[in-house]
This record gives sequence, structure tokens and C-alpha cells, in this order.
Amino acid sequence: MTKNFRILLVYPNIPMMLVTPLSIALFTWILKKEGFEVHLFDTTQYGDGDLSSPQKRVKYLQAREIFSEENLKLLQKTEMTSDFLTKLESFRPDLLLYSFNEDALSRALQLLRISNAFKIPTVVGGVLATAAPEWLISFPEINMLGVGEGEEVVRDLALRLSQGQDYADLPNLWIKKADGSIIRNPIRPLVNLDNYSTDFSVFDESRFVRPMGGKIHRALPIETFRGCPNRCTFCNSPMHNRMARQHNRVYLRRRSLQSVRRELANLIDNYQANLLYIIDDDFLARPRQQIEAFISMYREFRVPFWFNTRPERCTADLLQKLTEVGLFRASFGIESGNEEFRIKRLGRNISNERLLHYFNIIYESGIQYSINCIIGFPFETREMVFDTIRLVKQIKGYDAVTVSIYTPYRGTVLRQKAIEAGWLDPEALTIHTTASSMLKMPHFTANQIDGLMRTFPLYVEFDESAWPEIAKAERFEPEGEEILERYARIYRQRRWEAG
Repeated sequence: MTKNFRILLVYPNIPMMLVTPLSIALFTWILKKEGFEVHLFDTTQYGDGDLSSPQKRVKYLQAREIFSEENLKLLQKTEMTSDFLTKLESFRPDLLLYSFNEDALSRALQLLRISNAFKIPTVVGGVLATAAPEWLISFPEINMLGVGEGEEVVRDLALRLSQGQDYADLPNLWIKKADGSIIRNPIRPLVNLDNYSTDFSVFDESRFVRPMGGKIHRALPIETFRGCPNRCTFCNSPMHNRMARQHNRVYLRRRSLQSVRRELANLIDNYQANLLYIIDDDFLARPRQQIEAFISMYREFRVPFWFNTRPERCTADLLQKLTEVGLFRASFGIESGNEEFRIKRLGRNISNERLLHYFNIIYESGIQYSINCIIGFPFETREMVFDTIRLVKQIKGYDAVTVSIYTPYRGTVLRQKAIEAGWLDPEALTIHTTASSMLKMPHFTANQIDGLMRTFPLYVEFDESAWPEIAKAERFEPEGEEILERYARIYRQRRWEAG
């Protein structure tokens, strides 16, 4: 029965956000293992008439122009909605599974309005479905939600549908009935990560292209643990910990070393990955002996890899060992350079002095790395952003500064604080982290935040004597544009072209 049952995975995504989604590869592996026919409709390579987040990062000097040269050619020449309609008519799926992040909700709703006309059972899942299920299922386009982890619910739902069985009692599934009432099934136990692998065969080959460090790679993601021990108020990872505790569970789980090894072999042997993108929230947030065991195991592969972590997790000997087995580059978040604000408002309990100490260790290790900053937080001021700029100016050795505008994702502590302060419409839809600020703070306006977003790297790069002129580039007018481009040319020559 399962061989004749067709499932279409739908991945609404911001244009050219290139990291291949692990959820889709997980679901593909699970469903194909059961014998289902699985296809994918991915919106990543469809433009929307506006600069996507990665393109803005190129424009605002946070990524090299190799992105424009290599990846913009990947944009589809056809129109997203017509292609989706064609896919539905030609593939004739028996089940639709949508997985997306909050930034892509508008695109998802656009596609749902098309697919709902076909009367196909359709489930919507992802972090947003877990963070705000009551809000999300209130949309008329949405009739079923997968709340919590999706591995087992997608398998069980597909099996029951293919066998003509009732699925109204499936754990993790919310169902909106014809009369508007909602079945809210309980959450099932958390999955064992060792029981799953990935299948990226449904993706177009071009989706493995990943610009990083000024080069083009064939990159794929890998998850070595799920969850995060940190308590950042702007991030929705702590939400999973809070929800798990309500059920007397521990959300943070690490895959066994044997499981990680099998997955590495899968990605390298079957997909010829030459860069691995470790998507853990904080890769080094684990006991030292586990990191040592990973290093010992990874000597077998030695494929370059990237990870994100906190600077305070780094020691000189650890970075040396990781580099010896393939550490290609890393990203480190400082978010804000105002020490009091970072500790009290953001949940990052470390001083600037200690941050600079660890960044000096990172610099002396010689690894390639980037710094992540966020501006426009609730309660932040323009002066606090310049505290961040001055802190970054003291850090040596990084090759890129990524600046994001604070995005109030559902499920985060700071979002609720912004609503309580009257600075955020509770119904507002997020877009992405380089879009205009959504907050309406009288002391720090969206226009001011947007202006600092595009000039942040210039303030970091140039001496404070140039700051009065750079300040003019914050303004979205002809003089500001001219100054921005003039300084940007110098920045590129200094930072990238000279090397």
C-alpha cells in the first residue's frame, strides 16, 4: 500500500537562505524507509522582488560578493505559485507536509491557499507550530498542526492514511474539525536521535552550494545534539527546555558517537560533501571528554567543518585539536557590547573583559571566524549599539561581522517583554533578521535601527574621526547612499580584495 502512497514535502523558505533544512532530509529518510514515494517543493530559489537576507548581507558588507556571483544565478526563472500548481497536478500527492520557520509564514500561507483547493490532508510543522500552536491554527488556511518533534508523527500519520485508518488520536497532532473545534492530542515522548538518519536526495543539486569564507563549497548540515543549555532571552531554544520540563523530560539530547560517525559517512559517501555545517545551537556546550572523543573519531574523515559556539567555551589546546582534524571556521555570538544590558536583558552572563580574553585565545589559534551581533533589541538605545561597535573594534582576527536586526520570534522571553512595553503588535508577522525593525520604540526608531544595520561594519572598520561622515550614510537619501558606497569600496579593498 505504501508504494502507491505519494507524499509531497513543502519547504516555504526565504529566498536564497541556503542552508539545507535538516527536517526535510529527516522526514525523507523516515518516509522512504516505510516505502512511500516522496517529492519536495522548495521555495528557496524563487525570488520575491526584494533583497533576501543573504543578498542584504552582501550589500551591507557582512558577506563577500562571491554570493552574488555564484548563487544569484540559481534563482528560478519561473514563478513560484504556477510551479507549485504544476507540481500538485503532476505528482498528485496523497499527503502534504509543510515545514517552515516563522519568517516564511507568509510564503507558506500563499502556498496553502493553492494546495487547499485540492482537498489533500495537510499538516503544518516547525518551530512556530510548537511555539504558538493556538495562534497558528487560527489561520483559516491551516487545519492540522504537528506540534513538537515531527519524526514519529509524520511516519504514523502517513502509515494510517495509507492504510485507511483513523488518525484523530495521534500524539503531537492538532486537528481543526469542520465545526471549528480543535482536537489537541498530547505530546509524545522525545525521540532518540540515534534512531534516525537523513536523505537529501529530494533536493536539487544546486541546494548543496554554500558560500563560506569567500569560497564555494558543497556543504550539508549535521546535527550532533538537539537543544541548548543557554538561556538567551532573544532565542526560542530555551522554549523547548521549558516545555520539556512541564512533562518531566530533558530536551537536550546528544547523539552517540557511533550515530554521529554513521551520519558523517552518509553525508560524505553518498552526497560528496566537502564541508559539513554542524547546526547545533552551541557545539562546544558538552563535556570535554565528549569533545575529545569527537576529535578522535573525526580523524577518520578530516572533512572541513563549521560550527557555532560561545567564545567562553574555547581553549587554546581545544581549538588546536579541532583545527588538526578539520575545523574550517566558526561563528561566535556577542550580541551586545553593553555589558549590563547583555547580562540583565539578554541572559548572557559574561563580562566584556572575559569576552576579550577568550577572543584573544581564538585569535591566537589562527582559525577563521566571524562575529554575530544583534541590534534593535527591546530596551536598547543607539548608544548601546555603539558599545557593541566599540567592543568589536577591540577583537582581532575575525573576517566578517554579521549584524542582525532583532526579530521577535514567538516563544521567546524578549518578545513578550516587547509586547508588554507596547512596542510590538502581538499579531505582527516576522520577516527575517535583515528586514526593517518591527519594534515601535520611541527612543530608538525602526529607521534609526535600519540605518545602523547598514553602517555597522563601517563604524567598526574606520577610525572614530570618520564617524561623523559615516553617520550621514545611515540616512536613506542620495547623499547617504553615495557616502555608503564610497566607504564600502574602501572596506572591500581593505578587508577582502587586498587578500
